[in-house]
Amino acid sequence: PKAKEAEMTPWEDNSASIQDPWDFIYLDYKINNPLDAIVHESATDTYHQVFLFLFRLKRVEWMMNNSWRQSTALNHAILTETKAGGADAPVICEAAESSSFLLRRISSTRQTMLHFISNLQNYLMFEVLEGGWEGLVTSMNKAQSLDDIIRAHDSYLNEIVD
Repeated sequence: PKAKEAEMTPWEDNSASIQDPWDFIYLDYKINNPLDAIVHESATDTYHQVFLFLFRLKRVEWMMNNSWRQSTALNHAILTETKAGGADAPVICEAAESSSFLLRRISSTRQTMLHFISNLQNYLMFEVLEGGWEGLVTSMNKAQSLDDIIRAHDSYLNEIVD
């Protein structure tokens, strides 16, 4: 068996000064006999890879939504400062316009990225995983031996990762 430390190696960003704890999320499957003949070690590795990919995708979506909240708070703070005015009102107003323009462009880019992430998640969940699951159920219903079931399950996993 592999050591847990080797399995739990997080994604690394050498430019980051700290590691993100979310990169250490790990699902450990305990498959008991006789099911372990079908869901063997390489199958659990595949399930783990799929989980990590889907989890990271969901996390990117969360981060994008969080950046929207931060941008909204920043824009509100800029507008509040602009309304406060004072002696530097013309300078503040010009900076606020420039900042608002940049925030709108960032928002547009973020929305495009969120749209892509959402479509990718829907494709993976409904076309890849669910479509493959229907094929697995059909193959398992036609199976006449344990070897047929193992082949059907392995085929399902190969379809998911390919």
